[in-house]
Amino acid sequence: MGRWSSYRKLFSYYESIDALFAQLENVKQQGTAQGIDMTSNRYIQSDIPSIYPETDILVEYIDNYQAFRDKIDSGGSFKKQRLKLSEDKRFLFSFSLASKGLIRVAEYFNEEIAQKFPLMFNSSGKEKDDKTMVAGVVNIEQVQSIKLANGQNKFFIQLEKEYPLRQQQKGTAKMLEIHPTATLMQTGDGMLYTEPSFYNDFSLVFSSTFKKSYIEMPKRGGSARAVDIYIPFDMVTSELGRRILPALPLILATEYLTQAKIKVRLNITRPIVARDAKGAMVSIIGFPIKDFSDPLDWNKLAILRGISKSGKVATEVNAFINNFNQGNIVIDTLSRGKVTRRINNDGAYAGVSLLYDDEKELQEEFGRYKNWFRKEVQEGRIKSKLVDKPLMITFSTEDLLGQPFDIANFENYPDAILKIQNKFFEILDSVDIFYNPKEGDVAKRILKRFEDNNLSSTLAKNYVQKLIGRMYKDYEPRSGEYASTPEELEKADEKYRMKTTKMAQAFKSLGV
Repeated sequence: MGRWSSYRKLFSYYESIDALFAQLENVKQQGTAQGIDMTSNRYIQSDIPSIYPETDILVEYIDNYQAFRDKIDSGGSFKKQRLKLSEDKRFLFSFSLASKGLIRVAEYFNEEIAQKFPLMFNSSGKEKDDKTMVAGVVNIEQVQSIKLANGQNKFFIQLEKEYPLRQQQKGTAKMLEIHPTATLMQTGDGMLYTEPSFYNDFSLVFSSTFKKSYIEMPKRGGSARAVDIYIPFDMVTSELGRRILPALPLILATEYLTQAKIKVRLNITRPIVARDAKGAMVSIIGFPIKDFSDPLDWNKLAILRGISKSGKVATEVNAFINNFNQGNIVIDTLSRGKVTRRINNDGAYAGVSLLYDDEKELQEEFGRYKNWFRKEVQEGRIKSKLVDKPLMITFSTEDLLGQPFDIANFENYPDAILKIQNKFFEILDSVDIFYNPKEGDVAKRILKRFEDNNLSSTLAKNYVQKLIGRMYKDYEPRSGEYASTPEELEKADEKYRMKTTKMAQAFKSLGV
């Protein structure tokens, strides 16, 4: 049983920072209506900015990261001869936005389609819930393009005839619908957009990644493959690069798995142990910074991991919400006889005793978080896709905390690079062990990597055994709040036995 298994659990997951503050406002309105003094929480949404303020530093970091990613030895995880590059048409890099680290997400529009087929592309599936999919905006999956003699691209869609399409920033058609006097502008790259970009509570769609390519690989099995990765907050320095450093293995794995056509959601979590008026608690709060079908949003990463107060603000706002929902109210009697009711939120998370730098403790509490999250989704309180529990992945970043590292000159830091690579491979190997039906291929690839690094085959076997244990068995919570059910534990143990047996047989067939 873990050291904190008996502590109270406060687990939360918000689809965005906006959702967190929307819930805060909702709670404040409810409390005020009940005569409760809600002024003790004075945080406002701008306390966690939507754009990372030091944009030049962020853009420079992204550039250096791309050079690092391209050179670090990570290409051996999948067979290179299978790689087939193709550009993603959804994004257009704009130098005018580079200082903000932003990219305009594209949509494709035709006025004739808007008149003749107003409901063709926005009345079913995920597009039905996308408020930017108004009449005339077509499904991006059906967009075709050809390069013209002048170097420009022609975009079109083939229905009963060919319709030319106008490339514009996602949300432009909706903006012109709700704000007809908005001005249609054009970037130097040719994409149309409106000015203003923001109107009331609506905005054009931006992202913060760069034009990227995907690596197309054969699909195995009939269902889509997905992984859910969680980056823990670690605020140990005021320098952006040093704060993002511990997350590099997880970011690299996210990009690499995405290129391998495995959908990845990337989340930021703040897992802590703290004390309040009711005793000790474990708190884990999570936010997605990349949904399964989206690119990595560097702004969200930099804000939630790179701004020192963001974790404190998010955690204390969440604590305030939880205390209200749990009826944690204090009654103060003042000298004049006036009675005030307020939320008992004094120092709710000020007494943080550990930031989960301990791998074992982190994994055990994260196992409970997995069970809580799955229950919330299954009972409809959280709208989210679920993946298999072994593919809900987090890691302690203890090895890299405070590590001196200059990403622009990373070759000078071999110890840090080795740690980054080892964590990176642990994630990729875990995913390969889970999804790959050819255990012999998995064993051969891992064994070769160990041999190339002058490591023994025994170490390779022990390493695989450790991964399988971590995936299926070792950190399943077996008692206390949010423990796995006996049926779940039995299935986990059986999957562990089956996978270890198959991998042992695979190594044996290789003479190991």
